[in-house]
Amino acid sequence: MILKHFTHPKQKFTLFFIFSLVGLLVQAQDFKSEFNTYFVNQDTLNQRLVLDKWEDAKPDDIDLKISLLNYHFRKSREEVINMTTDAPQGAGLAIQDSLGNEKAYLSSHFVFDLSELEKGLSKIDEAIKDHPDRLDLRFGKTYVLGQVPLWERFTQEILITVVYSQKNDNQWLWADNEKLTEGQDFLLGSIQDYQLQLYNTSDDSLLENMRRIAFQVLKFYPTHVESWSNIAITYSLQGEFDQAIFYLRKAEEINPSDTIVLGNLANNYQQLDQLDKAESYLLKVIDLGSAQEQEFAKQRLEALRK
Repeated sequence: MILKHFTHPKQKFTLFFIFSLVGLLVQAQDFKSEFNTYFVNQDTLNQRLVLDKWEDAKPDDIDLKISLLNYHFRKSREEVINMTTDAPQGAGLAIQDSLGNEKAYLSSHFVFDLSELEKGLSKIDEAIKDHPDRLDLRFGKTYVLGQVPLWERFTQEILITVVYSQKNDNQWLWADNEKLTEGQDFLLGSIQDYQLQLYNTSDDSLLENMRRIAFQVLKFYPTHVESWSNIAITYSLQGEFDQAIFYLRKAEEINPSDTIVLGNLANNYQQLDQLDKAESYLLKVIDLGSAQEQEFAKQRLEALRK
């Protein structure tokens, strides 16, 4: 079992604004609140009417461009119903015969009209160009790219954001130009969420994307243990256990008490049949870990010794 550093350190903000519409019905019926009312009610016709008036009155308004992304993103989506004889991985509906045997399954997924989607992405690109310190804009675009999914563009957007974090020294802004406190921690924690998104696809071709993101982070944040660990995970999943150990040892040098790193070192040494080293790292987890980690390590150690 591979252990992962994929727990976000803080959840102060929702990473995307598209479905975060609580509290938008304010007394002043400006374009933004009017659009969001229609957006919640899925009234596409009136959304378009408001957007047209808004563009005529305030074509450079940042909230207009956010709303245009939301509008085109939702408009580009179409839900498709599938019937298969194999049980779907996610939610689905089983169709049974008269004896109660499951014969088929109904499930759904979204497909996207990319030409429609690009209309919204081009608007958010304009907003990012004009307001490069607004991290919600960058993460909003990244969210959309991950939903389609367009994994290469998703990855590129993260790489670009990491580079820019050096230019603005992580002095990020969020919605309504609110200043983000602890901008670096928030950025790196959010990138871990995106790494988890790639990992959860179970698509081995995306391990390289994970690796590229991790190396980019380490170029500017060389003590980021989670990125060293992410690189190791990609090699471990490919059966390259020596390489995984090399990067895990880098992480261990930075934080010798990181029990996720120690547990993964034990796992990789076990895969190489270097059982003495695996045992020594499990003992470290037992010494340093939480009660749950200690119990898990004890079970692994017992199985190892057998």
